[in-house]
Amino acid sequence: MIIAKNKAAHNSGEKLIKPAALEMARILFGPDAVTKLKDIPLSNDSISRRISELSSDILKQLIKRINKSKCRISIQLDESTDISNVCQLVSYVRFVDDENIIDEFLFCLEMDGHTRGEDIFNIFDNFMKTNKIQWDKVGSICTDGAPAMIGHQSGLVTRVKDLVPDIVTRHCALHKYALC
Repeated sequence: MIIAKNKAAHNSGEKLIKPAALEMARILFGPDAVTKLKDIPLSNDSISRRISELSSDILKQLIKRINKSKCRISIQLDESTDISNVCQLVSYVRFVDDENIIDEFLFCLEMDGHTRGEDIFNIFDNFMKTNKIQWDKVGSICTDGAPAMIGHQSGLVTRVKDLVPDIVTRHCALHKYALC
C-alpha cells in the first residue's frame, strides 16, 4: 500500500516497484526468490482493487464502532462542487469510543448534479440505511446554513427533524464567520 500512501499512479507498482524488487531479490537471494516474487500482482487493477477493499474494510470498522458507541453521534455535512464540476456530499462523524471522543471522515459521495435539500437527504438517508445506522443514533447535525441544508420545507435538517425530533442542529462556526 506504499503506492496508495504516496498517492503514486497505480501502475507504478508494475512499471517501477516490481522490476526493482525483482532485481534486488535476484542479487540478494537468487533466482528462486525472483520466481516467487513474480507471482505477486501489482497491476493497476490489482492495486485499485486492494485500495477499494481496504477502504470498504475501514468503513465497516468505523460503522461497527459508531453502532457500538453508547452515546449518540454528531454529524457534520457539507456539499460542494469540485473543479471538474462534480457535486459531492462530504460528512464527518464525532462519537464516543470507550472514553475517547473520535472525529472521523465518514463519506464523500457524488451527487447527481442536484444539491437540493431533498437530494442531500436522500443520499444521507441511503448511506444510513445501507450501513445500518439507526436515525435515533444521531444526536446532532452541523451544516453550513445554506437553504438546501436548513430550508424550512424541504431542507436536510427539516427532513432529519421529522425522523429525530429532538436532534440538536448547529450552523458551522467557520461558515458563519465567513459570511461576516
